[in-house]
Amino acid sequence: MNLSIIVPCYNEEKIIGATLARIVEYLKNLDLISEFEIWVVDDGSKDGTARAVKEVTKTTPQVHLHSFDYNQGRGAAVIQGLGLAQHEYVLVLDADLSYDTFHIKDVMMVFKNDPAADCVVVSPYAPRGQVKNVPALRLLISRMANKILSRSFSLKLSTVTAVVRGYRRSAYQGIQFIERGKELHLEILRNLDLAGAKIVEIPGVLEWKDKARTGRLKWGQIFETTRKHLVYGLLARPTRFLKFLTVFTLGIGLYETILLFLAMLKYFVWVPEGFAKSTWLALSATLNASPHTVVLAAVGLILGFQSLAFLVTLKVLNLQQRELLAHTFRIQKKLWTEKEQ
Repeated sequence: MNLSIIVPCYNEEKIIGATLARIVEYLKNLDLISEFEIWVVDDGSKDGTARAVKEVTKTTPQVHLHSFDYNQGRGAAVIQGLGLAQHEYVLVLDADLSYDTFHIKDVMMVFKNDPAADCVVVSPYAPRGQVKNVPALRLLISRMANKILSRSFSLKLSTVTAVVRGYRRSAYQGIQFIERGKELHLEILRNLDLAGAKIVEIPGVLEWKDKARTGRLKWGQIFETTRKHLVYGLLARPTRFLKFLTVFTLGIGLYETILLFLAMLKYFVWVPEGFAKSTWLALSATLNASPHTVVLAAVGLILGFQSLAFLVTLKVLNLQQRELLAHTFRIQKKLWTEKEQ
């Protein structure tokens, strides 16, 4: 099996040399791999990252460097790497090897044993997955974000934001990716799913080996990244979030309506003017005795049914959009295949 490794990096001068050495050593001793290449995509680093990688390329011909003139974002670096990869199997690793090299074998075994697999997601939040040395608050935010974002996909995945994944090159060729930030990880999964790709999740081990990394955390960036991820998830499948609002408002409206009906029965007295007059008097008495019940019932039902109507409309539009994108991706892949032939 031939493999292309992509390592996006930014300001990793201190560790990139050791990272590449570990990857090369592991691959040379992995019987599954007959040939490999490593593409380091330097995302406009301001330190000596590019210089450190060039030193490695002098003695290791399998390592290649592509540098951006300025910082464009992790997504842009991954897209560039996917385009540079020459082998059928492609694996993206992080520069600090938070996911250790043994994941390479785990991913490749999936491709070997399942010829239909197009993408392998390494998930620390899957059953038997592990997380080590990650700050508690950072881990909580990540888990919550992945829990919420996973509902934006028709796939049952535990982790949708991690960079470490394996791809079959022929599965993503011809499919356009436009996100330049970390939202690319969500876009890739969504587009591959729409294109009919088979996505497999395996447990992984996320370990922050550098304790100094905790001090480098910028919480403003973390919350901003989380916000962008959630916005992308909302735009990708808005009905998932609107469904909760619809159930909540309709639930309140129906509950208060039942209370209103029971109260009206208590005050209902037949009058000679007929049923309408009797009902109106009972409602008036209920309003005087418990005005909040009437208001909550009316507001809850109005908002609930409005939200339900909007949900149905949005669901239809979302299905139309998914169908259009699915056809577009299939056409793009067909054109790409014909071009390659």
